[in-house]
Amino acid sequence: MPKIAIVEFDINDSTPVVTASDQHSGGLRLPSNLSPLAWAKAHKIRVVPTVTAVNRQLIPLGPPLIGYSSADFYGAYLEEQITEAVKYWAKAQ
Repeated sequence: MPKIAIVEFDINDSTPVVTASDQHSGGLRLPSNLSPLAWAKAHKIRVVPTVTAVNRQLIPLGPPLIGYSSADFYGAYLEEQITEAVKYWAKAQ
């Protein structure tokens, strides 16, 4: 199984994201001025939790899982997001 990262951030945070070396980000291409607030606005994310698998350019790989409306189905929908991330990153390695 390829490694994937699951990242949580506050969509109201305007502080730019800084990686460990500010250049190395595990294959992601992070703009130096990227903040959670700017990314959320660019992808029209307004509800939390929102879960989405992204590619190297932080573009969503498919429709996001928005909100938490049903405990019965949330696990299955979350698993779909993780599966999409695993598929993408397995090919990208």
